[in-house]
Amino acid sequence: MKQAIILNFLIIMIILTAFYGDEAFSGEFRVISFHYPPYTYQDGRDGLAVTNIKKAFERAGHRITVDYYPVARAFQEFLRDKKALFAGHIAQFKANDDLGFIVNLTVTHKVLTRMDFEDDITKSRWVSVLRDDQLGINMANKIKAQVFNVETNEQAAELVLAGRVDFLLCLNFECETLITNSGNRLRVLQDSDEPFDLHLVYHRDSDPAKTVIFMSEKGFFNLR
Repeated sequence: MKQAIILNFLIIMIILTAFYGDEAFSGEFRVISFHYPPYTYQDGRDGLAVTNIKKAFERAGHRITVDYYPVARAFQEFLRDKKALFAGHIAQFKANDDLGFIVNLTVTHKVLTRMDFEDDITKSRWVSVLRDDQLGINMANKIKAQVFNVETNEQAAELVLAGRVDFLLCLNFECETLITNSGNRLRVLQDSDEPFDLHLVYHRDSDPAKTVIFMSEKGFFNLR
């Protein structure tokens, strides 16, 4: 089994070198991003986006370095460095920037509530949001709920089950675990599903572009 894995890895490396040249297998790639929890953190933690990028590149035998900048400067730095990649979303750039992207990760945001929760628009509603989770805050605004900051999803679930807050926000794979651990006392709020794609953006006709396209075609970015 181990020999088969090694053989498959060597075949992929040969294909990379033969079709895309030495630059496509340069070993280390630069990824630029900005602070956008829970997908990217500039304080040393790896958010969901960066975690999956690192895993994908490691599977392909590469390494990445991640540089964080303030939002506007991150865009400028990426557009300046034609060999860099960008962890974010293609919609953050102009159509004429000559950029492409592969889907790094697809997640679904959901809202959980108690099984016996009955919505009453006349009452003030509260939602548990992980500290610094900007997307969670945005979703809270959409459902017109006030934010109650928590440190973990488990804490959020306890608050909802105790009736101290009405909702908690989670990602699809997190929600399933929270519902099971609650003894099925939690449920997904109807029509709250919101799919979201995370992109790895590249400069067209660059060597990194050739590499990430190949990696995407071979399934390196698929969660395993």
